[in-house]
Amino acid sequence: MDSTPEPSTGKTRPQASRYEFRDAENQVLGDLSRRISSMGVFSLLLGATAGVLSGLQVARGTIGWAILISAFAFYFLLSGFWTVRAGRAFRSIVVSTGRDIRHLMEALEQLNRLYRLKLLLLIVCLAALFAMLVAPTAAR
Repeated sequence: MDSTPEPSTGKTRPQASRYEFRDAENQVLGDLSRRISSMGVFSLLLGATAGVLSGLQVARGTIGWAILISAFAFYFLLSGFWTVRAGRAFRSIVVSTGRDIRHLMEALEQLNRLYRLKLLLLIVCLAALFAMLVAPTAAR
């Protein structure tokens, strides 16, 4: 593997690999990119729907439910955004030449962000739901 000097430090770093996936691998990656992108769009639609439902809860005066539904809307919108970006990065692997590894790493980074966010927001949403369910019982 060749090395090139790093502009800011003068140190050498390995050049990015020029690995190209074969046609069969590109077929799998293409199918995956379509499924991931579809799930991302679906998550975005769920997030938008939850946002509308949250607004309806505000109009009804049920602010607690509005906050909870807003948290779910936020969760679905952000996860949808990163899922769509991961799908696009996987698609870029299929349509590009000479940058497959770079696009693969971008897709994996988007998935890493997505799952970090999903875990955090799922915990927050479940805690909020638990609080909403327990609060009316504790007030009796």
